[in-house]
Amino acid sequence: MSQVTASDVIALLKTSLDDVLSQALPREAYSVEETAQVLGVSRRTIEGLIDSQQLRAVRVGRYLRIDRKEIDRYLGRHK
Repeated sequence: MSQVTASDVIALLKTSLDDVLSQALPREAYSVEETAQVLGVSRRTIEGLIDSQQLRAVRVGRYLRIDRKEIDRYLGRHK
């Protein structure tokens, strides 16, 4: 039987806290891959929506980011 150390417990608590915080505080911008997962489509579909300007994205360095509000707008959920 292995012994659980204090550092093991701290690591577990930190992981759990990070999970809770990530769910409680959603990010403001998502990658193309994450947006595809949220919408349940392929990465190429998201790239096509961006190319056709149906979905707005901003370039941060060499990466595209899609604002959470833009995803909501696309889905017709904005108020």
